Amino acid sequence: MAMRPDCDAISCNFQDIGAFLADEVVQSCSLNGGSDFNLLRTYLHKDTRGTSKSITSAILAPMVPTAPMNWQTVGLRDIPATPWKNGVGSTHELLRWPSPSRWTWRMSVAEIGSAQAFSEFKGLDRRLAVLHGEGLVLTIDGQEHALTATDAPLLFDGGADIRCRVCESPIQVFNLMLPRGLAPVEMARVAGQAKFKAAQTCVVAVYTHGGGGVTQLDHDREPLLPFRLLWRIAEAGSELLVTADNALWMAFPTP
Repeated sequence: MAMRPDCDAISCNFQDIGAFLADEVVQSCSLNGGSDFNLLRTYLHKDTRGTSKSITSAILAPMVPTAPMNWQTVGLRDIPATPWKNGVGSTHELLRWPSPSRWTWRMSVAEIGSAQAFSEFKGLDRRLAVLHGEGLVLTIDGQEHALTATDAPLLFDGGADIRCRVCESPIQVFNLMLPRGLAPVEMARVAGQAKFKAAQTCVVAVYTHGGGGVTQLDHDREPLLPFRLLWRIAEAGSELLVTADNALWMAFPTP
């Protein structure tokens, strides 16, 4: 760890300051549940004699975080709901990867209060599962699809004309958004036990809506708690076992 530099108002060693700042930032940064972080890059300019002259720049630069090889946890109740502009719903964005502003995939839970049009997400596939409530009817490019809390998740084009009406408000849904055409993608309900063997390196995730259970990737076991998302990277050949009362499990290649 870099030592705090000894400086006065007249002079100090800028190289020591740079090392100290970089160390402090690295110590204080985190993925915030596995979703994003920024690191401070400090560049020191040296003259030909190797003497530190000045800090030429210090910027906050977005970095692509390393995908985690152990279980990451995100709690629904730890993520504030963001109201929709139309006022008829809200979203808890559980995870955007690799960063909130430039993400390639997203997991979220939304509450829908009344009939409305869905936002357009061109270039993305959407998978939606009803978690709570009497269900809803999605009209996608003129074709109706009825969904309840026991139906399999529905796959549809995020760029389509999508309208929804709820059977009895409010309802709660889980959304998975991925690049269009990414394959293979798995998303299914668990009410008992589910098994999956990774054919390639992929993201695996489990969202527990009610009850509890346990998930195991090879020999790495993790308890499942209500209203929590667990996710991590699984290597090719890894085996996922999910035992749960009321959950969704997902697996897809890293985009």
